[in-house]
Amino acid sequence: NHLVIGYDFTFGKNRSGNAILLEKLAKTQGYEFSKIEVNKNAKQYIYSSTNIRNFIKEGDIKSANLMLGHPHQIQGIVIEGKKLARSLGFPTANLLPKPYSIKPKYGVYKTNVKICLLAL
Repeated sequence: NHLVIGYDFTFGKNRSGNAILLEKLAKTQGYEFSKIEVNKNAKQYIYSSTNIRNFIKEGDIKSANLMLGHPHQIQGIVIEGKKLARSLGFPTANLLPKPYSIKPKYGVYKTNVKICLLAL
């Protein structure tokens, strides 16, 4: 019975629905309404899922983590690679992420790993 939207929320055909319409409808349809104003971090980036996705795609995981409030997570299966990372001097794993995952920029990343064994 309470609707909360972001500062730039729109909906409907041609994105014609907005906060003004929802606020009017709240009075006649029996729900409460709140709009969250824009929120920026110390570097003046707006907290938004778009910015978080862009940070991840650019390989700026540190900035994505700051906006998320927790470490970014990827789930997938470890697969065999070309064994090129052996020259780095520390163990690596090639991860095949789930298809819907937002994939970080190609590279080598320091991670914490949780191993889940699946019975096939």
